[in-house]
Amino acid sequence: MSTRVAQRRPSVVGGRVVIGCALVLVASSMAKLWHPGPILTYLGSMGFEGADVYLIAVIELTTALLLLFPRTRALGLLMASAYLGGAVAAHVAIHRYTTTDPFIAFMALHTHIGTLEPGVLLAALWFGSWLSQRPARAHPSVEGERIFRQATSQSSA
Repeated sequence: MSTRVAQRRPSVVGGRVVIGCALVLVASSMAKLWHPGPILTYLGSMGFEGADVYLIAVIELTTALLLLFPRTRALGLLMASAYLGGAVAAHVAIHRYTTTDPFIAFMALHTHIGTLEPGVLLAALWFGSWLSQRPARAHPSVEGERIFRQATSQSSA
């Protein structure tokens, strides 16, 4: 038996972080498909109305589904980067048309989502993807430990 048992196995934590972020995107897309008033009002203030809201929800749901499966995760990460980068840009752009307050105060006091949430979600996705690509630390096998003990006991005798 070799002591290099799990060196090529990817980290499980990274995959769980990505899945958690994908579930946040699923919840967000469901909220947009449900069409509650505050979400429609806020998206309408940025110029997204009617079928645009459904399109945004479908893009978000598609991105989440791609993130859930390891084989399509790279494409999902690419789509999530584009989508969440666009969300940050849209929130930054709406600031100048709605208030004269400083941008940080606007985002801190705004009643709806600001740029912080999509930015943090995107950072978590990239971090989870990075973690899932790193090999897990190798744990020596039981046989490897036995051989090591034998070798050290023979050398001391």
